[in-house]
Amino acid sequence: QPDLGFRFAKEGTDTYVVVEAKSLPADTAGQWRQVIVAVGELARYSMVYDERFSTWPTRVLALEQLPEDADLQRFLRNLRDNEDICVVWPEGEGFRTFSSHHEGIPWLANPVE
Repeated sequence: QPDLGFRFAKEGTDTYVVVEAKSLPADTAGQWRQVIVAVGELARYSMVYDERFSTWPTRVLALEQLPEDADLQRFLRNLRDNEDICVVWPEGEGFRTFSSHHEGIPWLANPVE
């Protein structure tokens, strides 16, 4: 089961959304492991939604914070283009995402450059 799965009515059509939330350990290697596990879990949930509802869900990876490692940040930015996964993290009173991810989830997070 995803950490959160819901149906979102958007412009007269239903969209399914699956969210996988991950906390990140202090070490960079542990952060990479958590992100890679999350990507695999989102892929598995997508397969289940495709079989059960005949739809490909919007996939969101929710992190407790944006990692400081530049390579991991680049990997997370590329998830939207490579795997169609949007990444969000809490900041201030709401959630933020990369500007390149915002198109996929404009109703959820504010973009950052």
